[in-house]
Amino acid sequence: MKRDSGVPDPQAQSVQAQYESWPYPRVPLLMQVRREDLWQLNWEWMQHNARQPITTQRPRIWITGCGTFQPYVIALANPHADIIATDISSRSLELAQRRCRFYGLKNVSFAQVDLTAPETFPEGPFDWIENYGVLMCLPDPKTTLAHLQQRLAPTGLLRMMVYPHFGRRRVFQIQRMAQLLGLNLAHPAHPNLLQQILQSLPLRHPLRYAFDTYYDAQNPEGIVDAFLHASDRGFTGLEFARLTSESGLQPAFFLHRPWGQPHQMMTQLDLNDVPLNLALHYLDVWQELRSNFIVVFKQQGLSAVTPNEFHQHPLFDYKNMHGMPFYKLRLSKHALLGTTVSSRTHADAVQLSGGDVRSLLGLSQQPSKQVQELLRPLDGGFDGDTWHVQSFEHTDHFGVPRLGPSSPNPFYGQLFDAWYFHQGLVSEKGWPTLEEEVERWRPHASALEHEGLPWGLTPHATYAFHREAIQTWLKDDPVAADVTSWAQARLSQDEDKRAQVQSWAGQWPGIQVTDAPEIWRELWVLLFSYEQLFLNIDQG
Repeated sequence: MKRDSGVPDPQAQSVQAQYESWPYPRVPLLMQVRREDLWQLNWEWMQHNARQPITTQRPRIWITGCGTFQPYVIALANPHADIIATDISSRSLELAQRRCRFYGLKNVSFAQVDLTAPETFPEGPFDWIENYGVLMCLPDPKTTLAHLQQRLAPTGLLRMMVYPHFGRRRVFQIQRMAQLLGLNLAHPAHPNLLQQILQSLPLRHPLRYAFDTYYDAQNPEGIVDAFLHASDRGFTGLEFARLTSESGLQPAFFLHRPWGQPHQMMTQLDLNDVPLNLALHYLDVWQELRSNFIVVFKQQGLSAVTPNEFHQHPLFDYKNMHGMPFYKLRLSKHALLGTTVSSRTHADAVQLSGGDVRSLLGLSQQPSKQVQELLRPLDGGFDGDTWHVQSFEHTDHFGVPRLGPSSPNPFYGQLFDAWYFHQGLVSEKGWPTLEEEVERWRPHASALEHEGLPWGLTPHATYAFHREAIQTWLKDDPVAADVTSWAQARLSQDEDKRAQVQSWAGQWPGIQVTDAPEIWRELWVLLFSYEQLFLNIDQG
C-alpha cells in the first residue's frame, strides 16, 4: 500500500503485517449475535439520535478498518443498506467475508484499502462511515480524517472510537514493559510468554489487574492487539476535540454509559457551562469514563432538526423482516415472555416486558413508558463552538521521572496529572478546590478500589487514601526539576534495585533485556514500585 507520494508508509506496513499474522478479533464462526441487541448500530436510529433527516431508504455505509467481525454485525443491524467493508489486511477481509457468507448476509462487498493512501478509497458519498478503533493506528490521523470527511454525505454520520490517553495508561504501560523485555508480535511465542509474565505478578499488582480484567486477553490475537500492537496511541479529550473539529466534524451524541456522558456528568458535578471538549477530557483524567471514546459525529454547521416520532425501531418492524423467519419467530416469543437487550448508553442491559416488545413491534396503539425512554434521542444537538474551543492546554507532566526525595512515582503518573490538572483549573477557570471536587465526585465515583488493591485505580480514591501527602506535594512546585529519561535519574539504592530486576529477569529465558541502567530502572518501576506513591529519585 502506498501514500499519495507513491512511497509505502512504514507504519501502515507494520500494521498490515500485524493483522495478516494476527487477524482480529478472533471470534468462532458459530458465535452469533442477536439482531435485537444491535439496535444502536442501526443507521436510521443513529440519524434519529443525531437529529438528522432520513434522506434515503437504502443508506450507503463504509466500514473502514473492518477487521474480522464488524461487517457481520453492521450488516445484521442494517439489512437494507449497501455496505462496503475495507481493511488493510487481506487475511482479515477473508475471514470477515467468510462470516458474512456463512450467515447469508449479501449486502456487503469487500475491498483492501490503505487509509494512508486516499487513492485506494471507495467512491463516496456515504451516509455512514464507521471508523472504530482505527485512527490511533495511523501515522497522520488528521489527514486521514479529513479525507474521510470529504466522502461523508451532507447529512451523513461518522462513528468513531479511539483510545483515551489517561484511561488506557495501564495498557500502554504493559506495552512499554513488553518492549523493554524484548517481546514483540513477530515472535509466535511472545503473546503467551507475555501472558505468563503478567499472570506471575502478585494479584494486587495494577498491571496484573489490568491484564486479568481486559476483555480480550484470553487469546493470542487479543493480546497482540492490546499489548504488542505495531502502532498504537491514545488521545486526550482536548486532542480528540481539536482533531475532529479541524476535520470539519462536530459530535452528534456519545455512545457512553451515563457516567461517561460529558454533559450529564458536568451537570451532576455542578460544573455548568463547561466546554464539551474539556468535559470529555476531564472525565478521562479522573478515570471515570470507564470506556473508550465512542462518538457519533456529523458535519459542522448542520442545524439539528426536530426528530420525528420514533415509536417503532426498524429492527422491530415486521414489515422489514422479509426473509428473516427465525428472527420474526424469536421476536414473537419476546412479545410473550419479554427479553433483555444490550445497550451502550445504559448502566446495564435493558429489561423489556412482553408488553414493551409488543409496543416496539407496533402491536399496541401507544408506546409503553419503557419504549418511549428507550427510543428518546440521546443528548445531542451540541453547539460546535463548545467542542473545538481551545479552552485549556494539558501536558502529560508525569510520564517521566522527576527529581527529589518525594517525587511522583511515574507508575502513577496519570493520577498526579489529574491532581495537577485540577489545580490549574482552580486558578485558571475558578473551579472548586481539589478537596471540594473530591467530595462532589463521591456519589458518582466508580467503586474500583477492590480485589485487594488498596488504591491506585482512580484519582478520587487514591486521594482519599493519601490526602495529606498529596496536599503537601501540591504545595511545592510539582513541575520543577524536569528530566527527560531514566538515563538522567537514579533511584535510591539504585544498584540493589537493578539486581532485583536482573534476578527476576533470570526466571524468564525467553526475554531479551538491553543491559543499560535506564532500562533496569524503568523495569523496576513497572514491576516493583506499585506500592509506593512517591519515590526518592536523584540526578543521574
